[in-house]
Amino acid sequence: MKKPVTVIERDGEPYLVVPANSGPLPADFTLVRTKVSIEPLNETFILDFTKRSPETDEICLRFLRFEIQKPLRNNFRLWQPKSGYPFYERNPKETFRSIQLFSGFQIRPVITNDGNIGLCLDVTSCFVSATPLPTVLDYDTFSREWKGKHCIYHFGDQWYEIKLHALDNRNVSEYPLCLESGQSVKLLNYIHDQASKPISSELANLAENAAVVFYLNPRNEERAAAAPLCYPLVDLSEVQRQHRLAIFPPSQRYRSTLHFADQYLQNLRFGNIPIKVASKPLEVTTRYFCIPDLEFGNRQKLSVRGSPNVCHVKLVDAGKMRLKLLHDPNTGFFIKTPLDRQYLILPRSIHDSMGVQFLKDLKSTLQDLFPQPSSYSPKVVNYNDYGAKSFVRQTHAIIEAVKAAGTQPGYGIVMLHHVSDRASRQEDQLEAAVVRKLYDEFDLRVGIIHCDMIKGCYREVIEDDGRRRYRSDPTRMKSLRGYLRNVAINKVLLINRKWPYVLAERLHADITIGIDVKNNTCGLLAVGQYGADIRPELKESRQKEQLKSEQIKKYIYDLLYEEAQGSPEPLKTIVIHRDGICWPSELQGAQQAILALRKKGILPPDATLTVLQIAKSSPAPLRLYHIDKKNGQSRIENAQVGNAYFISDTEAYLCSTGQPFLRQGTARPLHIKKVSGPLPLADCIEDLYALTVLATWSQPEGCARYPITQKLNDRYLRDAATNYDNDALDFTDYTDDEEEAA
Repeated sequence: MKKPVTVIERDGEPYLVVPANSGPLPADFTLVRTKVSIEPLNETFILDFTKRSPETDEICLRFLRFEIQKPLRNNFRLWQPKSGYPFYERNPKETFRSIQLFSGFQIRPVITNDGNIGLCLDVTSCFVSATPLPTVLDYDTFSREWKGKHCIYHFGDQWYEIKLHALDNRNVSEYPLCLESGQSVKLLNYIHDQASKPISSELANLAENAAVVFYLNPRNEERAAAAPLCYPLVDLSEVQRQHRLAIFPPSQRYRSTLHFADQYLQNLRFGNIPIKVASKPLEVTTRYFCIPDLEFGNRQKLSVRGSPNVCHVKLVDAGKMRLKLLHDPNTGFFIKTPLDRQYLILPRSIHDSMGVQFLKDLKSTLQDLFPQPSSYSPKVVNYNDYGAKSFVRQTHAIIEAVKAAGTQPGYGIVMLHHVSDRASRQEDQLEAAVVRKLYDEFDLRVGIIHCDMIKGCYREVIEDDGRRRYRSDPTRMKSLRGYLRNVAINKVLLINRKWPYVLAERLHADITIGIDVKNNTCGLLAVGQYGADIRPELKESRQKEQLKSEQIKKYIYDLLYEEAQGSPEPLKTIVIHRDGICWPSELQGAQQAILALRKKGILPPDATLTVLQIAKSSPAPLRLYHIDKKNGQSRIENAQVGNAYFISDTEAYLCSTGQPFLRQGTARPLHIKKVSGPLPLADCIEDLYALTVLATWSQPEGCARYPITQKLNDRYLRDAATNYDNDALDFTDYTDDEEEAA
């Protein structure tokens, strides 16, 4: 409709809200596998921004969000990939290796804690190829290199993102377009006619034989574009070294935010009404939550808050002390039970070269971190990795090698090559296939590492006796030590459920359950009072994201039933962390599960449920800065970890990262909403922050943005729910020659 439209609820019923001048609405509207009826009401009301209520707040924000986009879209200095996406300045900030870095901003109206409306603005960047698609394209080249790629299409001065869908056999001077008037016009002429004058040099020089590519618009309608006007978006994996240019320290991000606000927000309008934007950011009061006390091995405790009879440390040294205690033979890991059966599955090219030295160094690292009477001695299995490193070839080679080795249930590490047939922006189906097949067929739980780091850190040396050895590269020793420690912790110890430390003081919640859904798989992760007891569960679901009430009821009922049976204390306070949106059907199902468990006496009569919605991303992330004013000068720094900004009794932002742990970039607070439940939001935030401290298991000296309920759930779902082409594994017939040719 190209109008601001939103949906509100009244007494459980959805109501569509549209501007009064929108014109007639359709009688029905087709959704996925269903059709909804739209019944007009004889109700018109004035949207008064000076007299708002919780119901009208949602409408006000939606209408304002729509209106402030107009003047920004009409600004010739800016371009926007899609509606609702960031705005970028038209001139690239930098160009390197035929890649352009564009700087821009995201903007979104929000409600502030004083009840007013503010504009949340955040600086962002994107990488785009400086070289467009070739003028002439053939089907093979297009299918192999460009189909499915995302590009920025320069349609005159309108630049927007498209996804390449197909290629036509006609060029731009031959391809006909049918206009709404019924007239037919060639694509080349149409582009020229629609472009503002004077036209750009790239359009003036557009060749008449330029290829025509297709994309689908938001209404799933096929549209044509000129190939030489399409500039591919560049994946971050291709610009890892340059990605640091898009990571801003707090002072630079703060200055850039003020720059964009000054340049582009001073002439905003709501219809005919000018919007006045403050020249300075909002100053807010935060609440501080201290890092919780932690318990390590041999009952050793570490405290930042000065608890009695424990090891004390300053906040700035907390990360280093955590790591030091893990290396201390008198302290070490909280869980010290022996490792089960271990395997190391290597490509033959690595096994026969630097594999021996890598295993020796990994053993030494593990013995230092997790000393055992019988040191880490995995059974080494090597697989044939010669030929093309494709998804199918590597998976088959690994399964065959594991089967031939007579592998028994246990744990292991698998080293992979990056696949030659993985598309840009696509999840690693090789990693998912290997993890799931080894678990399903051999009861082998594995972590995945890749060859690149190993190849870069070891070098061939000819000794005095003429024998060949592989030694660690002296120039890469620091990187290698850090890598080996990460492999030891993340790919061996955590997969074997050896927790480095747990909370020394109990949470407000008796049990916290993380819930996330990915690719028809629901992940649930139950965390006990101290973080030591963790139960992951994966459930298949027909729904890709939103769960039905009966589903979530069964999932929560079964999980809490099992947890209650093994708990020495009654589970009275239950908290759910929903990753992303908590849908009404999910809330209803969870509440029904608690009622059913209370009726059966599994939970006490006073058991309560509190549900939090934790957003990983936002259209315009809110940032919190600490401004240190000394001697008349201001220094812009990250806010300290543990600071929280409360919008209301149900909404807050938490700095789980920041000073003194964040080494680069600007902290991005977590956005938390309490959807339902009696546990005060402050207690919810304190628990959540404690669980982010546990999430530093993988990097003890640092900080973690997400709580362990999300981070571990992500890890399990990444391997269990990433889609891979099972038919390709089962039915692809290949020979060595064919793989080489590929």
